Amino acid sequence: MVREDLEMENKGNTDLPIDTLISTIDVPQHAIELSQLRAYARNRSSIDIIALWLPVIVGAALTQWFSLFKVLTYVLIIIALSSLHSLICRRFLVTATAPSPKKVKQWFLWIAGTRILYSCSFSSLAYLFWIPGAVENHIVIMTALVFTAGAITAQSTTHQAISIANLIPVGAALVIPALQEGGVIYASLAVLMTFYILYFTKLGMKSAETSNLLFTLYNTNNSLVSKLEIANKEANSARHLAENSNDAKSAFLAKMSHEIRTPLNAILGFSEILANANLNESMAKKHAEYAGNIQESGKHLLRLINDILDLSRIEAGRFQLNEEKVDLKDIISDCLRTLRVLADNKCISLHINSDPQLPPLWADERALRQILFNLLSNAIKFTPQDGEIHIGAFLDETGALGLSVSDTGVGIAAADIPKVMETFGQVQSDLHVMQKGSGLGLPIVKGLCDVHGASFDITSTEQVGTTISIVFPESRVRTSPQAPFQEDVA
Repeated sequence: MVREDLEMENKGNTDLPIDTLISTIDVPQHAIELSQLRAYARNRSSIDIIALWLPVIVGAALTQWFSLFKVLTYVLIIIALSSLHSLICRRFLVTATAPSPKKVKQWFLWIAGTRILYSCSFSSLAYLFWIPGAVENHIVIMTALVFTAGAITAQSTTHQAISIANLIPVGAALVIPALQEGGVIYASLAVLMTFYILYFTKLGMKSAETSNLLFTLYNTNNSLVSKLEIANKEANSARHLAENSNDAKSAFLAKMSHEIRTPLNAILGFSEILANANLNESMAKKHAEYAGNIQESGKHLLRLINDILDLSRIEAGRFQLNEEKVDLKDIISDCLRTLRVLADNKCISLHINSDPQLPPLWADERALRQILFNLLSNAIKFTPQDGEIHIGAFLDETGALGLSVSDTGVGIAAADIPKVMETFGQVQSDLHVMQKGSGLGLPIVKGLCDVHGASFDITSTEQVGTTISIVFPESRVRTSPQAPFQEDVA
């Protein structure tokens, strides 16, 4: 009936039919069976007292014809079976919160089995206590069985299998003794009881069908709610990601507009001066200085663009390595030669240590130079006057080659380390504010380490210093040894 009513309501609109709607949602069958069992167990638990009183009342009436011992034995057995069935139902409600399909089947067998055992035992009163020719005895027994048939139908509306299985022994107990009694009245009564049981069976089937549809809709609704919650979380995650991406884009544009505009303004300004000025010998030095500023701004702009392109290729996974045997000693020497002037200007001491026999690396030489150049330039930039920088190159016990750069600079707070590893990420401190930079150095180093399969680690303590360690895997180390390389550059 519920299905027909829902489908009638659907007529005249564009909504999906109820069967189509349910079929579009993947609801496990064991979830529906679990809901049916729970509803039955709740119904049973709500009438425990009535179920216990029924055999007591019937037993009291039967004492008019039978001994107290026989009746009491029967009543106690029925009460024990009823209590066992109720206990299993209550246990099921408490413990079966999210059982597997196999467990649902096991619980069904326990609940249905104890219920059928109770119905068969209760129905046995028609065979144990039926007295031929005793009409009052027959009225008591048949009234108890009729009441039980109704109770079974009422309790089992949520589960068709339990309802039918329990009505069969009760129906047999109503019909068989009446037929054995003989006579037109009892024969008519047997036919009437047959139709009565068939009616209750049909009623139970219809009720169970309606309940099954309701449980299906209930579980379908729960499934839809769960999927909507998941979809909502995914949508929120996507929204946050989009917002973060938008923020990153805004930060990128703001940073790049500043970083690119500054050298461009210098280039345009100085070139305009040169273009409009009257060249004469007295201004030659000034023009040379302007030309030098233009060249420095152009180099800075070129480095910035190269950094952006390198980082873009790394992040897109399109950075191509030109691998060859690389002498790490030469690269360290070249980078120090380039940056020594900057270190000398701040009276920073450079200390270099390596293993006595340092083998070459199989790597991209340009990428390796950029890694070391970025690390050293950062160390010099953020190390105060009279500080120290240590460069180490060594083989560990596994055969991997390590490279480290340590400084006695301002350091980075632990909470700020993830930020400096972000693209254009920079932290604020007095020394940091005084330094110019794009915030691309460390992200590029990390990306180049990744494409080489090398590990990257940064440890830092504020006002103590920073150490960055890179370890290239053993597969990139070539076994031919190099001459010992140890040097101190004051």
